[in-house]
Amino acid sequence: MVFIKWDGERDSNRKTVLIEKPGTEYLFRKDTDDIEAVLAEGIADYDAYFHTST
Repeated sequence: MVFIKWDGERDSNRKTVLIEKPGTEYLFRKDTDDIEAVLAEGIADYDAYFHTST
């Protein structure tokens, strides 16, 4: 599950990226202003955690 939230009330780090996998304890959460970089970081983290690369 990937959840992206925009928080317009904050001056910085206005976006939150949350990645979870139900049935596991995996959780990636980061506040950012650079959504593209954090999504790439979250996907790489997920890949490393579950060793899904071929």
